[in-house]
Amino acid sequence: MTPNVFVQKLFTMLQTPDVQNSVRWSPTGDSFQIIDTNAFTSTVLPKHFNNGNFASFVRQLNKYDFHKIKTSVPTEGKGGSTDVNPNSIWEFKHPDFQLHKMELLENIKRKVPAQRKKLGNKDCCSSSQDQLMEVEQELHTLKENYSEVCTRLDEVMLNYKWAIENITGLIESNKERDNTIKYLLRMCPNNGMFRVLLVEDDDACINVCRQILILYGCEVDVVTDGLSAVDMMKRNDSATNPNSQPYNLILMDIIMPNLDGVSASGLIREFNKVTPIIAMPANNIGQNDITNYMHNGMNDVLTKPFNKASLYAVLDKYLKS
Repeated sequence: MTPNVFVQKLFTMLQTPDVQNSVRWSPTGDSFQIIDTNAFTSTVLPKHFNNGNFASFVRQLNKYDFHKIKTSVPTEGKGGSTDVNPNSIWEFKHPDFQLHKMELLENIKRKVPAQRKKLGNKDCCSSSQDQLMEVEQELHTLKENYSEVCTRLDEVMLNYKWAIENITGLIESNKERDNTIKYLLRMCPNNGMFRVLLVEDDDACINVCRQILILYGCEVDVVTDGLSAVDMMKRNDSATNPNSQPYNLILMDIIMPNLDGVSASGLIREFNKVTPIIAMPANNIGQNDITNYMHNGMNDVLTKPFNKASLYAVLDKYLKS
């Protein structure tokens, strides 16, 4: 539980070194003494309570059950002397208001006012003045808390901005790293990544082949007809385009729209004599078909349907060799 604002301010005030000539803890530490009421009223009260009314301050003490007691212990005055008249000292005590025992402050409660049938004008004024003082204290505390929250919010916003800038920097750094890796892979001839051109118009076959090729470690491009295959090979031919990366293998379907696989292979061999071309016909072909494939520049045959092992065997034969 948080102590009342008035009690907390009173305790904090007594810990402040620059008020000791006006107000201080008693030598026993179980009460506090106001030894210079003029300085206390003109300087200390306005600074710590935003109010310079000594009578109102005393009424506040009474409301929290502080009692004025007679000072009997010699008290040092200004400059360390002991010539302060005890009769001029205002000393107040509460059993839960003690030096170095801030944890007791939450036990100090405002007294419940006794019911009175009628308030006189003087009592009404005193009560209103006390209430105004409490409101001013609460308002002052709210302003301090608001200022602290604003300061903390500024710190959070700065940290947020710093985090965003760092995240953005990391993203850009990762992009640069990825681009560098891709460039090195393209430039390195033995990077372990094989480029394969898959020429196939059947979606199911495309999906199966692509998955197997990727598992093998291939980079796969797909076209769905013979004309597109010829065009793709021309655009990636190192003889005409030095900046391109040529394909290591072509998997060629036979029956396709626009241009069949056998005719496409013949056209490719007019400008590319090196890249292996693997025919992928249906399993009902004959020897004459195979002879025709080879005559048009194809290197091998992989009949459909095929499995992962048979495709891997072709890849091992033409890529790893």
